[in-house]
Amino acid sequence: MLDQGRDIAMIDVKAGKRERPLLEWLYRKRRHGCKLIEQGEPTVGNALINFYGEGELRFEMDVEGRAADPGRGDDVVHRRLGIGLICENCRRCGNDLGAVALSLFFLLRAAAGGAPAPGRWAGGGLLTHMVVSMATTRRSGKPMQKSSIYGFGDTTSMDKSGRLVNAASDRPNDIRGRKRAEQEMVMSWDDECDVLVVGSGAGGMTGAYTAAREGLSVILIESTDRFGGTSAYSGGGMWFPGNAVLRREGGDHDMNAARAYYHDVVGDRTPRALQDAYLDAGARLIDYLEQDQAFAFFAYPWPDYFGSLPTASVTGRHIMPAPLLATDLGELRDRLRPTLGEEREGVPLADELSSGQALIGRFLLALSKATNADLRLGVALTDLVLMGGRVEGAVVRTAGGTQRIRARQGVLIAAGGFEHDADMRARFGVPGSVEGAMSPPGNDGSGIKAGMAAGGDVDLMDQAWWSPGLMRPNGRATFTLGFDGGLFVDQQGQRFMNESVSYDRGGRAIIARMDEGRLTLPFWLVYDNRDDGAPPIQYPNQPFGDLEQYRRAGLLRTAPTLAELATAIEVPAQTLQKTIERFNGFAAKGEDPDFRRGEEPYDRMFTGGRPPLDSISRPPFHALAFGLSDLGTKGGLKTDPQARVLDKNGSAIPGLYATGNSMAAVSGTTYPGGGNPIGSSMVFGHLAALDMTMGVVACSRK
Repeated sequence: MLDQGRDIAMIDVKAGKRERPLLEWLYRKRRHGCKLIEQGEPTVGNALINFYGEGELRFEMDVEGRAADPGRGDDVVHRRLGIGLICENCRRCGNDLGAVALSLFFLLRAAAGGAPAPGRWAGGGLLTHMVVSMATTRRSGKPMQKSSIYGFGDTTSMDKSGRLVNAASDRPNDIRGRKRAEQEMVMSWDDECDVLVVGSGAGGMTGAYTAAREGLSVILIESTDRFGGTSAYSGGGMWFPGNAVLRREGGDHDMNAARAYYHDVVGDRTPRALQDAYLDAGARLIDYLEQDQAFAFFAYPWPDYFGSLPTASVTGRHIMPAPLLATDLGELRDRLRPTLGEEREGVPLADELSSGQALIGRFLLALSKATNADLRLGVALTDLVLMGGRVEGAVVRTAGGTQRIRARQGVLIAAGGFEHDADMRARFGVPGSVEGAMSPPGNDGSGIKAGMAAGGDVDLMDQAWWSPGLMRPNGRATFTLGFDGGLFVDQQGQRFMNESVSYDRGGRAIIARMDEGRLTLPFWLVYDNRDDGAPPIQYPNQPFGDLEQYRRAGLLRTAPTLAELATAIEVPAQTLQKTIERFNGFAAKGEDPDFRRGEEPYDRMFTGGRPPLDSISRPPFHALAFGLSDLGTKGGLKTDPQARVLDKNGSAIPGLYATGNSMAAVSGTTYPGGGNPIGSSMVFGHLAALDMTMGVVACSRK
């Protein structure tokens, strides 16, 4: 990414005989701390060097390709083709290093009317694509787009024939304190749109739909071979307080209570204005969508996840998409990501789509009717194109090669989290592992990394949407909820949590025990034989499969007595027996003073309203292995209430937006209620598109 005060550039240059003095000059400049790393001594012929610049790096050449050294006082402004970067350290050593000039082999050939020879150059980030577009456009004679980047000196531009015009004559001779000016340069685009959406989950789909409906041209790209992201796997619920669906069906629609509840749960971990933007826009979004016959919703009672708060709702503020016949999608069905069971366990495709399948399916139907929306599979974001401090588009990778897409109004990053990037998880200290991630493999953090490279600030990077994870024979730990019996024990045979609490709170209880050094993975769900050995789990998220496979993998162990079960799972027998005896006493009384299991409405949702406190007394006894799972990371790019990405100074980066798990979650370190991740993702995708629409209105008024 290339811009003022920003981060990296790497160019590999193969230089010939005439560049030898320059290579030697660059080699000598290493003492200034410019992070110049030379690979091999500069020699006549094909010397290879790497230049690493932090901040800005400047390459300049004249139209005849003569190398220039501003540190020696060479005139490097008049008739120059400039791409500006200068090392941070050079700002301290001023004129001594100057604006490092490099006569690039491939630019020399481009200026002479040729193109870079294949394999003769390599580079990284935006700079590479700028160079390529200049060379190929010059050769092909295609019309050139005129764009600008930050550089030094006065404006220099290039016309369609490749000639430099309005060249400056005032040479910059002091780097420190110099006012930046924009240099015009040539950028060719392979495609253009008003709005580029990166990612096809509920947030990306909502942003694309809104932008298209408001008259903007939209390109949505999805890096994998199916649309839907994590949303397609999900229950598809949306936490939208006060919406029309709840009002029609007699649900809890008290906005004041909902606002108080959300503020109490989230606290001040995220800005109050951001929280209120979510709360206020949810109901409006449902009104907006229901104006289109492609969308239909119904209320689905689902208690709030912090049920002990007086403002929590017993029935929740939760709605679902109406089911959709698979035949209604036609050929789009083949482009929709299937459910987890269908994708991972070979379950036959359903004739009727529900939950997240129905939600994404309905967006696909609506967008298929929009002639100004183009949805593309197998297209991955690699870089954002930043010019003059504004995101103007993106570089993407397709099966046919690299392309540059201009986005006149902005880029919306809705590409999910980074749960499938083990290095990022380790870097930011996210508990769990890639094997416990429940999202599609495309959630590798590429959108977040591109936003960070553009200067975006991040928050909550050590956070995720967690859950106890059922250990599977294939090595995965899968999201699990709906425990209506049994209890969890640690390596000491001791109980350590409310097993029926909402899944994210359960995951956090597991992490807290691990942080105390009192729990390692796996731990065990202990239960009896009252259901002929079936685990007391109502929602394993994907089918169990053959339990004998768990037994062969050592993940399911059975014994006639608790003492023998303790030996089988390697915990102290006496401790496990006391733990079960104590729990059975609680079950007899119908209350759990240790962990308060069954006191909140969510705890009792899976047991018909009664406390989930069945005794463990019918042999044989079983233990099922558990780990930690997540629905995705929730740390990402910081945004304002319009979903505009913020830099480290708190200023919005023009043209850059984020939502979903690419955005730092509005709920902070909490999970207030079912449908909060999808609901907030949709809201901020919608708000981002509306903000980009306002940009078009503002331009038209000017």
